[in-house]
Amino acid sequence: MYTRLFGKRSFSKISSFDFAMTVEVGSITATTILSESVSFIEGALGLLMIYTLQLLAAYFRRYHWFRNLINNQPTLLMEGQLILRGNMKAVRVTEGDLRPKLR
Repeated sequence: MYTRLFGKRSFSKISSFDFAMTVEVGSITATTILSESVSFIEGALGLLMIYTLQLLAAYFRRYHWFRNLINNQPTLLMEGQLILRGNMKAVRVTEGDLRPKLR
């Protein structure tokens, strides 16, 4: 939810859903390994839930409404030599972020 609210700045080709799931897998794995208060079984069940969500998302991606809900739509930042500042503002990308990509 935060990723959808705060914009696409961190992502290029990965969907916000996929990014969140990747972070969750890492977080659950690390917590299970490092925390004495989380058992192996609890960690395994948490990972099973995350992977089940990913499987369900893969299934529902065949529906247009769901794809639009979880996938990032590309945003045009330049048209020819013209920098589209309105689009940059909408996705929270600065000209300083854009210029290194153009090099």
